[in-house]
Amino acid sequence: MRAWLYCRVTNGWDADSRDHLALQKAELERFCAEHDLTVAGATMVTGSGKKELQELVHSGVEQDTYDVLVGISATRFGGDILSLLQTGKALTEQGKGICMVRENISTHPDIVLQNASETLESQEIGGLSL
Repeated sequence: MRAWLYCRVTNGWDADSRDHLALQKAELERFCAEHDLTVAGATMVTGSGKKELQELVHSGVEQDTYDVLVGISATRFGGDILSLLQTGKALTEQGKGICMVRENISTHPDIVLQNASETLESQEIGGLSL
């Protein structure tokens, strides 16, 4: 399955922003490797990213460049829940999904993420919590 990485910071293209974008990208690449996702590309954005995200969703659907759009957190996909839901809906209607790594949420039916309670259970050994 093909993943497109979406990395965004709110400030400009200074050294700190480039570092934060690089860290986001590295974490998303690790996530994809752990979940057998092939990285098809990446978009690096500063500012609100609203226009870039809309273009990425449109072109991803139109050109079929990815199956799932992967971001570090729901906050990277927009400043409000309505925008996030609209993006998720637009992708789902086209058989694609959105994945928010830190929240452990995926809307793609073929990507099953372990929820927080399962993670805690897997850390228990012999009735003792680690």
